[in-house]
Amino acid sequence: MGSTQQGASTLILALFVVVVLVTAMAGLILGHNLGYQRGYHSMNKETQQALTSSKEAIQELEDLRLSNKIALNQAATAKQELAISLANVKKLRESKQ
Repeated sequence: MGSTQQGASTLILALFVVVVLVTAMAGLILGHNLGYQRGYHSMNKETQQALTSSKEAIQELEDLRLSNKIALNQAATAKQELAISLANVKKLRESKQ
């Protein structure tokens, strides 16, 4: 009878060790999968934010280029008007003299 009890306690101990190992493996696998999914979604979200911010930066750059072209055209027009005005003033001075 003592031998049967010793075999039963060994069997229970072996089952306990197996259950602990299976639980640990299941926890590791579940934790790894959850961590991987969170990392993937986080990286995907960062990529989307970077893409959005780069599109906004590109749009702002295009707006600045357009504003620069407009300012350059206005400056060129102002220079031409100044040259015309100076020529007219010179002609008026010459005609008065």
